[in-house]
Amino acid sequence: MLDQQIELYATEPLELLAEAIARLSHHAADQLSETEAEFMPRLRRLQRAQQAAREAVRAAEEAVARAEEDDDRRSSEAALQDAEENERRLDAAMDDVQSALGHYKAQARELDSARRGAFSEAVRHLQNVVSNAKAYRAITIESGASDDLSGGVAAQQTPVDEPDISATPLPPDFVWVPLSRIAPDQFVDFSVEPPKGVEAQTIERGMRRFYADVLPILNANPDTTFDDLVEIDRARGTLRTTDGFVHPESLSNLSEIFLFGGDVMAGYVDAAGEYHLHSGRHRATMARDLGMTHVPILVPRRRERE
Repeated sequence: MLDQQIELYATEPLELLAEAIARLSHHAADQLSETEAEFMPRLRRLQRAQQAAREAVRAAEEAVARAEEDDDRRSSEAALQDAEENERRLDAAMDDVQSALGHYKAQARELDSARRGAFSEAVRHLQNVVSNAKAYRAITIESGASDDLSGGVAAQQTPVDEPDISATPLPPDFVWVPLSRIAPDQFVDFSVEPPKGVEAQTIERGMRRFYADVLPILNANPDTTFDDLVEIDRARGTLRTTDGFVHPESLSNLSEIFLFGGDVMAGYVDAAGEYHLHSGRHRATMARDLGMTHVPILVPRRRERE
């Protein structure tokens, strides 16, 4: 239990880190906008000064051409030299500014790309970790469940009245597998091999809710998708909590664990007809200990042929 508690205690610094990354992202966006807003008026003033310098050169050239007296000519030529020098300095300054602007734009593109990509992905990942941990902590364990998991949980759990699932549709490549056909060595001893990142009672709660809440929806509409469950959550107000994290009663979040996510129960069947699991051994054990008879397992056709 200590490992799970430590992971839950870590949610506070993770949440602060997510907020810090989000603030950094917003600050970067604000800084880019502020820099551009401050830079452009100054660039336009430099452009106007550059244009005025060119006009001064043309005026000085015309004055030299019109000068008839030597003194006037010498004075006009000196003014022309000053105007040309001023123009050269402004042209050099503009070259420096344009070079700096090109460098800034390249750096700004990289920063904005990171802000929209890596920053956002980091925030989403941390928010998911924190929201899942918060959901685990928010779950109310039924009074019949026991904290004593020594020697497994079979003797500690209240059996579940499993609904008739023979006709319940599943997504492609999923099959209802009788627990009696799962190889015995695929089940775990919770006291020896506790689940990672979640307590056994949380698995029990999720297993009960999956059969009680999700399966009736699948029976009522065989074409139910993950997006449909998201819409049901949204209508019920169980998609997100007020602070933006996954709601502990979310059906779509629960369905990811069993049917639509990347860590569903998955495995293959051997030549003897026994199933071996790549993932979901704790869930299979919990289902057995709750008195269930079947679990949904992803068995890709290629694996099944093998």
